[in-house]
Amino acid sequence: MDFTAILGVIFLLILANIGVFFIFRKVWMNTPNAGMKFLFVNVLKDVAWLIISLQWLEKTTQHFLFLIFTFLTASFILYYKVIRLLNER
Repeated sequence: MDFTAILGVIFLLILANIGVFFIFRKVWMNTPNAGMKFLFVNVLKDVAWLIISLQWLEKTTQHFLFLIFTFLTASFILYYKVIRLLNER
């Protein structure tokens, strides 16, 4: 396993999630359909992240399982924060 590629994939996902979250909080939080706007941008971000990650990592079962686990963990944390913010407003 190439640890620099794995760290790059993790760093890219964290950076992308932080970017989408701050765009959501600063731009879309108090607009109509804020949740749908977030979902649209987040899906595009996830597709781009997956394409880049598949280019960096070798096509093995370990890397595929790593991508799934990383994606699910990061998505759960991001969606949890966004849903809490949407419920508070």
